Amino acid sequence: MDFSRRATELRERMDDPEADETLLFNTFTQFGRINRMFASWSQVFKRHMLPFMRTGSRPFRVLDVGGGGGDVMRHLHQLAKHQGVQLEGKIIDPDERAMRFHLQHNPASSDYEPVYLQTIADRGETYDFIVCNHLLHHLDDPELTNLCTLAAQVATHKVIFNDLRRSRLAYHMFKASVPLLFPDSFIVEDGGISIRRSFTTRELRQVLPANWRVETLAPFRLLALYEH
Repeated sequence: MDFSRRATELRERMDDPEADETLLFNTFTQFGRINRMFASWSQVFKRHMLPFMRTGSRPFRVLDVGGGGGDVMRHLHQLAKHQGVQLEGKIIDPDERAMRFHLQHNPASSDYEPVYLQTIADRGETYDFIVCNHLLHHLDDPELTNLCTLAAQVATHKVIFNDLRRSRLAYHMFKASVPLLFPDSFIVEDGGISIRRSFTTRELRQVLPANWRVETLAPFRLLALYEH
């Protein structure tokens, strides 16, 4: 198995419009647990969001791009509440299956819209923070560059893109530790593909626009960061 390059020819099963919806919704449900295990959003929040939020008492606006089932935004809300700061969150994801799942679990929610970031930019909306989780590895280089340009336009303070860092060790550790914990979903198969599609630190630095930076995060994570 070749880890010297991004395996962009591979496609995750959950991206298939004809994917089994029961397995897909099980995957959305399990994202909450696996992201808390591996995505380190608590650390990201404390390092990159909380210091700015402590500068005022207003609600701080956060936009989650490609937010799927909404687990990252729910986690950020919990972290903010624990710290006594106000967070006003919105999720966008063009996959209407994700929106259906989110509304089934949050029937009173009005903070989810099935649109692309381009629509948000065209409307002139702005947010203190733009975040995303596991989106970058789905994109080719021009798509990633365009996403970064739009995010820098919409964010008034900081953009935080959290994704996987490709390595052989990450792949084999994932395959050895995860299968029994996440049955009846796309987590195991798609997770391995995600790692193989993801960037190395050097690759991500090369494709990001000027004034962006890359920060590594354990375990096997990369943050693409832009700050006004």
